[in-house]
Amino acid sequence: MYMVKNQEIGKLGENTVAKYLQGLGWQIIERNKRVPGGEIDIIAKEPKTKTLVFVEVKAQAGMSSEFKPEDQYRARKKRITARSCQWFAGHFPELINEQSGWRIDLITVVLIGEEPQINHYKNA
Repeated sequence: MYMVKNQEIGKLGENTVAKYLQGLGWQIIERNKRVPGGEIDIIAKEPKTKTLVFVEVKAQAGMSSEFKPEDQYRARKKRITARSCQWFAGHFPELINEQSGWRIDLITVVLIGEEPQINHYKNA
């Protein structure tokens, strides 16, 4: 039961981030892309620079005085995410703009009422 709730929160967080990025004019290329050794939550193109951006989403239901969603993105997860993104970039070089390359962003979502709180960290 506990895992189902976390999965639901994660899915809602990813949907919220996808809408947020689309609202900024970003093109969503793929979601929940499984690659050897991991999964990439969202792969998108930033419109202004045409940078390929791999987005790691961390979501939390409600405010906590002790923990923030950012606390879930620890060193081990960063390494796994970086390896997954490197694999994808190496296998799909046609998606990468030579001028701007690619990067990994962390976007956190705190799901509270009607308006979720979103924080976007570039080059996380």
